[in-house]
Amino acid sequence: MAGPHKKKKWIMLAVAMILLLIFFARAGTTAPFENIMVRATAPLAASALYAWHTVAGFGMTAADMKNAGAEVAALREENQRLQAEVVRQAELARENEALRAQLGVDAARSRTLVDAEVIAFDPLSFTNYAVINRGSRDGVKEQMPVIMPGDVVFGKITNVHETTSEVMLITDSDNKVSGTTISQNASGVLGGAKGGTLVLDLIEKSAAIALGELVVTSGLDGVYPRGLIIGRVLKIISEEEGIFQQAQLKAAYAETLPSTVFVITGQRQ
Repeated sequence: MAGPHKKKKWIMLAVAMILLLIFFARAGTTAPFENIMVRATAPLAASALYAWHTVAGFGMTAADMKNAGAEVAALREENQRLQAEVVRQAELARENEALRAQLGVDAARSRTLVDAEVIAFDPLSFTNYAVINRGSRDGVKEQMPVIMPGDVVFGKITNVHETTSEVMLITDSDNKVSGTTISQNASGVLGGAKGGTLVLDLIEKSAAIALGELVVTSGLDGVYPRGLIIGRVLKIISEEEGIFQQAQLKAAYAETLPSTVFVITGQRQ
């Protein structure tokens, strides 16, 4: 137990603090007193705040939700980057194998890109076309492929004006693309379908294809360079009487509507 002297000190301290508060209040400000109290209680407040976040961390403020959204977007971009890296590694392995058979052939490729902003989407479906802020004066021409960061296929240029161009998205049924699985076990012709999905058609019945497998451009259509990411297999359709099978895909770009894309205006093989 505290002795009489300690009790007397605490009482005198309390009285002094009350007198100080009265003095500052009459003087029209309590800021000095509040500053003293804030400094005195800061360690306790910090500890309490840490404990609260530990116990009730599931309660999110608007700022927390915004930060979480930014983290999700960053993870999505990282996922696309990793997908592109998988494709590049597979392409590199195939090129190295070819180079061993043909020494002296330079397999390095260089693309010329023009960055563009998406300024509008088709107001009826959001799946047929988009408008970008680059046109003929920027070197954009019809049939040029358009990609997103991470080598993800977005579509191809169909109409060009001086400062803007229309992009037919890969999910449009008229946008035919030659595609292949990353393992190159299955190849076919890809086109858009209802609901924003894609269908890889004319796949040989004997070709092995797996759910979740990544599908990339094969480069055989003369529009899209080889190795661009198209999407992943959602469903396999194979009928006994048919000679071909189909694969339903989810377009990689459908993860999010992009604001920035790139027009491939040239490529040196």
